Amino acid sequence: MSVFVTDTHPLLWFTLNKRGELSKPALRAFTAAETGQGYVYIPAVGRG
Repeated sequence: MSVFVTDTHPLLWFTLNKRGELSKPALRAFTAAETGQGYVYIPAVGRG
């Protein structure tokens, strides 16, 4: 199973169905997660 980390823009583009904005590797990562063949982690900014 593959594990990926995303940034805000790719996440929004995938979510808003603007997949033409994504690189091929990013689209593969999101597709793998969507089909249950991988995970995409979304980092969060913590308060320090």
